[in-house]
Amino acid sequence: MPSVQMSFANVATVRSKNFAGTYEAEHLRKCKVDFYALLEKAGFVMNGLVPSDTKKSDNLTVKFYKGPGKNTNYSKIKNAVKNSVKQITSDPAFVFPGNELSVFCAEESDLSLGYLYQIGMTKKVAIALGKTAVQDAQNQMCHTVAMEVHTHYKPAYTINAQTKRIQTTATHELGHVIHQIQNLWKYVTLGNLQMLGAAAVGLAGQENRIGAAGDVMNRTPDKLAQLQGLTAEGLVKFIMHTQTMGKGVSYYAAAGGLNEFVAETFSALVMGVPIGSDHGNTTTYLEKPYPTRAELLAAYVELGGPMPTGDAIHTRKVKK
Repeated sequence: MPSVQMSFANVATVRSKNFAGTYEAEHLRKCKVDFYALLEKAGFVMNGLVPSDTKKSDNLTVKFYKGPGKNTNYSKIKNAVKNSVKQITSDPAFVFPGNELSVFCAEESDLSLGYLYQIGMTKKVAIALGKTAVQDAQNQMCHTVAMEVHTHYKPAYTINAQTKRIQTTATHELGHVIHQIQNLWKYVTLGNLQMLGAAAVGLAGQENRIGAAGDVMNRTPDKLAQLQGLTAEGLVKFIMHTQTMGKGVSYYAAAGGLNEFVAETFSALVMGVPIGSDHGNTTTYLEKPYPTRAELLAAYVELGGPMPTGDAIHTRKVKK
């Protein structure tokens, strides 16, 4: 299969190749195990699980599952998710496996996730929406597009801030899902890079470290990540340089990791939130320079970020 290159001038070059279908299937089956473990920790009983509600959005079937404890905002979550998927799937490039999406509503947990996984030979997608979907983050570093989105609608609409927050959080998690569907190898590579950079691990030890963490694809001869001539210091610089692009999106995009930068940017694009310093969006607690819209979108595309088109992008009306 052809090699694909992700690069940023004078920083680093990351080469990676698509992994064989066997390794992809093994990885996605492990994702199912990991995802179910997180849901069970949040109180879901996965054995014999039955949907609380099933809704149709055009050709897409959306199955909702109530978590344990209070479900005060369950109706709001259902409506917000329906609005999000209807908008996103208006773009023909965004299709979910089997035309089905599972939504786990766990507003008393810290669970907010977007997963592509596999059961047997069947790929599935799901999101989980927890506290971060229904209430503001307490830590400034975790401020997301979802926390600010309502301010961009105020000039034209009277809107409910919590409703827009839930919809934007759902869009963020669906951004993770679509990123995995369209560019799984990049999604996994970015997660591995983040782990290695945080630990400042030399590249000579990367296979053992990632393998020990359970990444089946990096234990095979057809390794997912092939980092050419990059020192541990160079790896950290690559990550930091790329992560700074998030300064033109949100606090969380600038601090949460490369895959979070992608999901945050996707949610901003879909929800019609301005991005880039030339559009007035800067995370002012971080030092300059702030990226322009064109600069951060170039990085977003390099990282495999899905580009919404047409009605999948909300265009704000100007209040007259």
